Amino acid sequence: MRSVKFVGSTAGGKKVAEIAGRAMKRGAYELGGSDPCIVLEDADLDLATTKGMIGRLHTNGQACNNHKRFIVHEKVYEEFVDTLIRKIKGYVKIGDPMEATTTIGPLSMAKQVENLA
Repeated sequence: MRSVKFVGSTAGGKKVAEIAGRAMKRGAYELGGSDPCIVLEDADLDLATTKGMIGRLHTNGQACNNHKRFIVHEKVYEEFVDTLIRKIKGYVKIGDPMEATTTIGPLSMAKQVENLA
């Protein structure tokens, strides 16, 4: 074994890193995080909403590195939310992943379909 790769909690990562360190193994760790999309007052809202949508919906929103929350400056909050909703409604088509027009394929739970629809 040349290296250790670990995805999981911070507590689990500490344990794995301790063991890997004793064996002098290199490690790469993806430890639980909240993956925020932060939008400041002077942001380009067209770009921020596009990147925010992609960051949330990439891999159907089911990857550990997708945006989990948006932190938006209060001065641009309403415009950001309105624009993001409009873009998502214009972009998202739930369906068969083999169809070219589908942008969101199978989800892990039926509840997720309701949340995204």
